[in-house]
Order: sequence, then structure tokens, then C-alpha cells
Amino acid sequence: MKRRLVLAPLLALCGCDQVQRIDEAGGSGSEGAVPPAVQQRLTQSCAIPSCHVSGSVAPDLSEASGGAWVSQSGAGGPYVTFGDVENSFLVEKLFEAPSVGSQMPLPPGVLEAVDLALIVGWVAGVDFPDDGTGSGGGEVSYSADVRPIFAAKGCLACHHDDSAVDVDIVDPFSEPNGLVGSVNTWAEAYPEGGTPMLNVEPGDPDESFLIDKLADPYVVDPAIGGAAMPLNLEPLTDQELADLRAWIDAGANDDATFEDVIRPIFGDETRLGARGGKCTYCHHSFGGQPPNLSDPFDPDTGAVGVPSLFDADSMIIEPGNAEGSILVQKVEATEAGAVGGPMPPTYEPLTDDELDTVRAWVEAGAPDN
Repeated sequence: MKRRLVLAPLLALCGCDQVQRIDEAGGSGSEGAVPPAVQQRLTQSCAIPSCHVSGSVAPDLSEASGGAWVSQSGAGGPYVTFGDVENSFLVEKLFEAPSVGSQMPLPPGVLEAVDLALIVGWVAGVDFPDDGTGSGGGEVSYSADVRPIFAAKGCLACHHDDSAVDVDIVDPFSEPNGLVGSVNTWAEAYPEGGTPMLNVEPGDPDESFLIDKLADPYVVDPAIGGAAMPLNLEPLTDQELADLRAWIDAGANDDATFEDVIRPIFGDETRLGARGGKCTYCHHSFGGQPPNLSDPFDPDTGAVGVPSLFDADSMIIEPGNAEGSILVQKVEATEAGAVGGPMPPTYEPLTDDELDTVRAWVEAGAPDN
């Protein structure tokens, strides 16, 4: 079974004294609060806006929940049964073809093998020393300190290898478009703007375009540097909502109305910066978050006539029924509810401490640690 494949890196971690096995005859240490190392993985990949946080999709996997979800059950049974990986719904959801719903995290979310090993190991009965997040000695760690910031601010939804955006933050050390060392395309297109040539210049945060994009207030003219990050799109206007409802009530057809009126709302993934609309930054065909709103008529990955992940008895877009369409409920919502958070999502700017953390990581050479 695929779940057992993660135990190899888990054993490697044990050999490095990062975790210790509990004596099968005794300890129940793993049944306490969620260990910091496990919570860190859940925070960066699952407890993100509009997903597994309070008021959105159950269960609340955020640190604020205090681990209350551990003793709860979902549609597929108890989330965690310590010592019984096979009957822990949390573990089942992390692998392909779970009994209920889709594999988590939804693309482009990422849980590397070592992340899976830590979570599965905790459920299986591995004790984790209570030593904080794992970035010891005051050294800034990318995996422990920086990546959770990127995940929480929605960066990974748009900036991954398969998206139409040129910068990969899911794998920032990849070639040629990884965040670290890649060329700032705004500097190429608008050299007169004088923006830094590299997105991240290891060792030099002042010559890293990333820092300019994250600064609050934003230090770059959007005309020569694009929008501030994290990206916050305006909700649909009253007219856009009315147009969307009218198109669905008329049958959600692939017609001139779609191309002329609805396509500009959804967006055109071929050039997100100029024609991104309000949806296809994330909901595109290159591996983004489902559904693919660049082609909403695709019977498998699109939205028209496709069951919702939130409610299998409802369609994302039900032709002739705007009121019953999950998409309409999402774009009309003003707060999180049974179908998750409102769309498009909004994110808070980085705090001063978060920006200082990113700067410190870049200044240290932007290490993959």
C-alpha cells in the first residue's frame, strides 16, 4: 500500500534523532497536543484561507483549534486513531483515491515525502520532542519559517510550475523558473522601471524583486512591476453577478454570451497579468485548483454539470439553476460557510515580522533548508 512507502523517510528521520519511537508497551505521548512539526505541515498545506480553518471547511486544522479535531470524526471515520494508520481518515485523505472526497491537499498544494512521513509517523505512534518548529539556533529555515508564510498568503495557488505565472514558489529552487535566482520578467519588459533583475538574489534582499512585491506599502509602481503581493482581487461587481446568474439560468451555454460576457469575468489564462479576470489565476488548466474555469465546459475538470467537491449532490454550475450552483454561492458569499470561503479569496499583507523573516532568509543566501 502506498501509505507504507512514507515509512522509509520516517525511519531516516528517526536515525537523525528528529523523532523517537514510542515503546509499544507504554507511551501515549503522541495522543497529546499536535506536535509543532506536524502542525507546521498542516498549517502550510491545509489550514490556509478558504480551506481547513475556522468557519470554512471542516475540520479546523489550524493551530488556533488547539488540536480539537484530533478526537473528531469525518465522513470517512475518525480523523486520527493513534497506532492505527489504516483506520485514520486524516491519513487516508493524504493519499490517492480516498473513500470520501478528493486527495488532500488540493492541487497545487504540496506535501513532500518527508512531510507525509512526519504526519503518518505521528499517527502510527512516533514521539516528537517538544522543541518548537524545528528552526533551531536562531537560523531562519526555509521549510520551517518561510514556506509557511508563502502557503498562508496564497502564494502557492498561483506560483507553481504548471501555472501561467512565470515564478515557481512551490519549488523555489527549481530551474529555470524557481523563485530563487530566476529573472524578474517585469525588469525585462520595463527596464526603465529599474526593478531588481532577479526575483531573489541570494544574500541581497535589497536587490530581490520579491521583497519589493511583498513590502507594505508596496514600493513598486504597478505599471512597471505588476500588482502588490499577495494578490487581492476585487469581488464580482453587482453587474458581473447579474451577468453570471443570467448566463447560468439560460443554460450555461458555450456561446457568444459566454465569450463576450462571462469569459472576461473568469479570465484568460494565456496572459494573466492583462486578461486574468478574477478566477483563472488559480482555476486554470495547467494544474491549478479545480475547477478549470478557463474551460468550464470540460466534463471532467470544468464546472458546468460537474459535481462540487463541497457537496457531491450539487453542481459547480448547474445549467438553468443559478441559485443552486455552488459557484454562484461562492462568489456571492461575504464570509466562510458550508461551501468554504468566498471567492475570489483575499489575503492580508505580510506583517513586519513575516517580512523580516523573508528578508533574513534571503540575506542568509536563500538556502534550501
